[in-house]
Formats: sequence, C-alpha cells, structure tokens
Amino acid sequence: MPKAGFSSLTIGDIVYDKWYDFHNARKKNFSEIGISSLSGLISLILDCVSKQDGAKLTEIIQMEEDKVEN
Repeated sequence: MPKAGFSSLTIGDIVYDKWYDFHNARKKNFSEIGISSLSGLISLILDCVSKQDGAKLTEIIQMEEDKVEN
C-alpha cells in the first residue's frame, strides 16, 4: 500500500523501461530543475497534462540528455 496521501499506478514493463531510460539519460539536468526521481517526473507530466500546461510539458519532453563528462 502507498503511504497516506499517495496512490499507486501500475504500468507495463515496456512503458516503464522507456520512461526510465528517458529520465536516466537526463537525470542531472532534471535534478537541476527539482526533479529528483522517475516518479517525480511522471507526477509532473501527469500534472501538466491535467492542467493542459503544454509549454511546460514540451520543455520536459525536449530536455536534452546530460552531457557526458570524461
């Protein structure tokens, strides 16, 4: 059971893997704007969609991948 005030959502492996890879490739960049986890990213995306905040959603989807440091 999720903690009080939270809900649970089940998604298929293919969907999870796609969003996991998307988040993982941008983890540092997302962290810089306050998104520290995959669940935080998905929650923000759902919130933007529910508010029809297309500009913010576009910004998130078009976030570039982290730069690789050598």
